[in-house]
Amino acid sequence: MADDSTLITDKHPSYKAYASDNPSIKHKRLLAKDHVDKNDASVHLQKVNNVHAQLRSFLRPFNGVSSKYLQNYLNWYSYVGQIQNSKTTIKQWFLAMLATDQAYALFELFKHNAVIIRT
Repeated sequence: MADDSTLITDKHPSYKAYASDNPSIKHKRLLAKDHVDKNDASVHLQKVNNVHAQLRSFLRPFNGVSSKYLQNYLNWYSYVGQIQNSKTTIKQWFLAMLATDQAYALFELFKHNAVIIRT
């Protein structure tokens, strides 16, 4: 996390330990059942809960993943999210890539620009 970031969490003790180990990070703790800060409605846990639900939904068809390959699944999830936000679908993109004689070069470009999520 970048310096001067704000970490918004529930009151689980592990988050407090992480925040105390990183003094440049501001830490706001909320009751998990409240989801929203009573003093500031713009501080909430909904985004994190939503992303967590989407990731679980994405991983469900795989019937569990090996921690050895977890980074690959996270990369895949991230890239699918980026593609869905554009007008090009994955199927159209791959079909266009395969239809050209530059397919391998495009694959290398795709691989080079893939998002890596650090865990």
